[in-house]
Amino acid sequence: MNQVTVLIPVGKGPYKSWLPEAIDSAINQSVPPGEILLVDDAAGITDQDMHNWFGKYPEPLRFHSGYLVFNKLVWRWEGAPPEREIWISLWRLPHKIGFSQAFNCGMEVAIFDNIMYLAADDILGVDAIKDSLAAWETNHEKDGWYSLTYESPSGGICDIPINAAMITRNLWRWMGGYPPEAFAGPDALALSRLMVHAPDRIIKVAPGKVNYHIREHPQQETKTVAQPYSEEMTSIRNKATAAFKPNVEFMLK
Repeated sequence: MNQVTVLIPVGKGPYKSWLPEAIDSAINQSVPPGEILLVDDAAGITDQDMHNWFGKYPEPLRFHSGYLVFNKLVWRWEGAPPEREIWISLWRLPHKIGFSQAFNCGMEVAIFDNIMYLAADDILGVDAIKDSLAAWETNHEKDGWYSLTYESPSGGICDIPINAAMITRNLWRWMGGYPPEAFAGPDALALSRLMVHAPDRIIKVAPGKVNYHIREHPQQETKTVAQPYSEEMTSIRNKATAAFKPNVEFMLK
């Protein structure tokens, strides 16, 4: 089984309707993940939704069995060869806490320590996990933010680091996760801290090769929250970056 969790936070609004495409892109990877983890941030994901999304796959990837661990529901694809086994996890939050904290929760409860972020409205390229693991192995399994090249619906391709990445859990803990003061653009603040305090931890994965596809729509955070508060966000980002102190309990490797 491959040691990667694909983490998909799912908020209210239209995200649930786009989620099946995101799930398909995670399952159909050239190197599949070991876990697909959905974090339900008031999206209202039901057991029937899970069966509709995952139960459509033929053997050896048939939705089979599950058990409850606190409020995390876990299923497993059974009967598959080890390299195709996938754990399917649903973490239902007790109330809406927002994207940043939902992502932080997912980073902590994921089964594996290499965690691929995937927005519920986006799609992974077929080699996203394969190329990310190759970069991780080439860098001697270094704790890092393994940044993917991404494409917008207009066809624009960009290598600038954003939240399209595989992130090692130890780096996340060292950073303190997405900080609560980042009311919008938390990935920009996290990356700002890394660029100043640990730039060698931002590692590009297969530069120029598209491994992530972004969906643009009127409800996304960059249109509804970030634009009206761009000046305030920049000020907060600069202050939070300058004041950053890593969590020394987690030593980077």
